[in-house]
Amino acid sequence: MGNENATTYKRNLYDPKTNTKMNTLNDNRYGNINIIKNNLTSQTYAEMTKTLNDEQQWASRVNELKFRQQLDHENLVKLINFNSEKKDEFCSTFFKLGVLYEYFSNDLKQELSERKQFNLHYQESELWYILNSLISVASYLKSKDATHSDIRPFNVLLDNNRQIKLGEVYLNTQPFSSYTQLLSGMTQDYYVSPQLMNGLKEFKDIPLYDRSKNEVFQIGMTLLEAATLENVSNTCYDRENFIVKNERIRLLLQQVKNQHSSLLADTLEKMLLENEMQRSTFEDVLSVTKNVRIANSLSTVEIKQIISPQMKSQLPQVSPKQVPLDSYVTYQPLESKINYVPMDNKVTYVSVDNYKPLETPNVVYQLIGTPNIVYQTNQPQNITYQPIENTNLDNRTINNYKVQPASYAYEVQQPPVQVNSYENDDLNARIQAVLAMSKETVNKYGNNNQNFLK
Repeated sequence: MGNENATTYKRNLYDPKTNTKMNTLNDNRYGNINIIKNNLTSQTYAEMTKTLNDEQQWASRVNELKFRQQLDHENLVKLINFNSEKKDEFCSTFFKLGVLYEYFSNDLKQELSERKQFNLHYQESELWYILNSLISVASYLKSKDATHSDIRPFNVLLDNNRQIKLGEVYLNTQPFSSYTQLLSGMTQDYYVSPQLMNGLKEFKDIPLYDRSKNEVFQIGMTLLEAATLENVSNTCYDRENFIVKNERIRLLLQQVKNQHSSLLADTLEKMLLENEMQRSTFEDVLSVTKNVRIANSLSTVEIKQIISPQMKSQLPQVSPKQVPLDSYVTYQPLESKINYVPMDNKVTYVSVDNYKPLETPNVVYQLIGTPNIVYQTNQPQNITYQPIENTNLDNRTINNYKVQPASYAYEVQQPPVQVNSYENDDLNARIQAVLAMSKETVNKYGNNNQNFLK
C-alpha cells in the first residue's frame, strides 16, 4: 500500500484470501458493480469504478472519500475502502477511482410499495425505530460537520437483519443533494422542505435554508409515508406551483393519530412545520425517542390469510419440490435436535436446531416475482413422518427424538391466483431517475461545511 501524492492511493480494495467475487450486476442504486462476499462474515460489498477527466474534481472527490471512510455509525452504509490513480493513455489523462461500499439490495421505498398492496401497516414500535435510526445518523453526521441532504425512502436501506442503513445514490460519479437532483431532473422524489420548494420555483443554484432543519423535514416525510403507506412525494407536493400541500399533510397526521399514539403524531407534526425556526431539531426528536418503546428492527413482510375462500379453492394442485423456505415455518422449542422426512410425499424437509413444528401444519404458497409476497393457508395435511436415525447435523449425531406433524413449504412456479397489477409509480420514478443520469454532469452543489453528499 502506498501513495505517490495526496490523491493517489494504489491498493487493493479487498483481500482476495478472505473475500470472494460473486458476480457482476447493474443495480439501480449502485450502478455497474462487482458483488464481493466476505468469507468470514458473509457481508456483501459493492465494488465500483469511476472515471473522472478533471484533476481538480478528482482531488476533491478523493478528499471526500477520505472523510467518508472515517464515518462509522450503525445506521450508515459504510465505505470499506477506496483507491485512486492517475492514468495517461493515448495522449490523454484521466483519473480512476475504485470504491468498496457495503451492499444492500432492499430499501424502504420498495417495502412500502409492497406493504401498500395489502394495507400492511407497521407497528408503532417499528415506526419509532425508523425515526430514531434516521434522526440518530443525521445527528451523528452533523456532529462531524456533515450533512446527508438526500434522506428519502429510496435511500433508507435494510440489511439482512432488517435493520436500517442510510445510503445514497452511488451510481453517480459523486453524490448530490435532493435539491440538486430535483433541480437538474435527476429524480422526481419530492421529500424536501418548503424552503427548498421555493428555491426550485425560483431555480436557484444555492437556496437559503437550514440544512439540518431540511433533514428533519425529510425524515418527517419519510416517516409519514411509512406510517400511512401513502406516497407523500405524489400527494403532498404541488409540482407545478412548487408548494407543499400542508392540508394533505394535516389529514395524514390525523390518520397517524387515529392509528397510533398522539405522541407519535405530535412528534411528526412538529417535524413538518412550515416555519424552519419553529420546526423540531435533531435534539428535540431524540429527547422523545429515548422515552418510548422502540423495536430492534423491522418485521418481515408476510401476508397471511388474506385470500378469500373462493380464491383459495382456485389454488392449483402442484407437485412440491425441495425448497427450504425456513423463514416461513413457525417453530416452538424442543429439548433435542430433530430431523423430519415426510412419508409417501415428494418433499424432503428440514434440519432444525432445538425446535419442533407446531401441532397444526401449514402450507405456504410463494408467488415468484416482485413483490415477494407469501400467501399462507392453515389446512392440515395428512402426511406421515418418521425420524431419521443417526442424522448428522453440524457434525453431531442425533438419536431418540420426538416427531410431530411439521410444516412444509411448497413453491409455486406460476402465480396460483390472479393478483391486481401493481402500481408503476415507484418503477417509473426509478427508471426516470436512471435515464436522467445520462444528462450532462450538473455543477457541484455548493456548501459552507464538510459534506459527503453535495
